Amino acid sequence: MIIKSIELKNFRNYEELNLNLDGGTNILYGDNAQGKTNILESIYVSGTTKSHKGSRDKEMIRFGENEAHIRTMVEKNQMSYQIDMHLKKNRSKGIAINGVPIRKASELFGVEIMRTLSHAKAHKPNRLERFGDNFSKIPSNSGVISTKPRKIAHCANRYSHSGH
Repeated sequence: MIIKSIELKNFRNYEELNLNLDGGTNILYGDNAQGKTNILESIYVSGTTKSHKGSRDKEMIRFGENEAHIRTMVEKNQMSYQIDMHLKKNRSKGIAINGVPIRKASELFGVEIMRTLSHAKAHKPNRLERFGDNFSKIPSNSGVISTKPRKIAHCANRYSHSGH
């Protein structure tokens, strides 16, 4: 499975974000508290319906807003899927795949999305923040999130010399 793009509206610190991802390696970096982990959390939520932080839906909605929207485009077996999730402060979330509402988290791609994020590394899915900062090798089909530019340079250097 490949995560192609993510769109956020009123999710955590994002008023709006449209992010297209590469089918190979993706590196996000920046200062602390800029939203890197929020991007990971939104991907996790769109695959499992729950936050890895244990947050309730209303806690993931941007301050001053009543709802948030996450749209994730994924590709699996050469088929494209659009996962839409509406988080609401006072009601249960709405979830749809390709416009068709679903009721159970088991109908989502949670396990495969987590495998895409971690690429068979021995990381606990609920520890995505540590996953990003402790990544020691960049697999050809993984995303890397880090706040440490030297760590990114080290990982990129190891990856480029590993014959990939």
